[in-house]
Amino acid sequence: MQKNFLTFLLLLSNAVYAQKDSVQRYERPENAIYAGFLGDATLFSLNYESLTVLNDALILSARLGFGFNEEFDLCLFGGCDEPDKYFVIPHHITINLGHRQSFFEAGLGGAYIPKLYAHPYYLFPMFGYRFIPVKETGPVLRFTIQVPVTGFELGPILFLPVGVSLGGSF
Repeated sequence: MQKNFLTFLLLLSNAVYAQKDSVQRYERPENAIYAGFLGDATLFSLNYESLTVLNDALILSARLGFGFNEEFDLCLFGGCDEPDKYFVIPHHITINLGHRQSFFEAGLGGAYIPKLYAHPYYLFPMFGYRFIPVKETGPVLRFTIQVPVTGFELGPILFLPVGVSLGGSF
């Protein structure tokens, strides 16, 4: 009886060890630089992002960037002045859940617009899709949706709730 039990434990340990080895590990990038188009209270932005790989299916990201937006006026009958330009500092912290290269992204983002004196900071939840390469370098692609929870009176700027980002990782 004891010999059968030891044989069973030996076979079980080999099966568990073999299963552990069959899990594929990816060499994920830890940094990314990309251009953002729309979203994040910007029309265009350049961003740096740090990725913390917790495991193959779970990645944390933290981003800081700079961009611009401009005053939005509907000039139906002419007579509009040159629109004011606004410097924007977008940032976020998100968690990314997925497999291989495709990830669902969810988190919290913000945008600081120093020239808007009455309400210069906007906070928004973020949801989206992200493509992350399985190698150490490669393209990064993101589609995001954000809706501000603070600063509904965005003032003179246009806040578009969708954004696209394209860049590279290293």
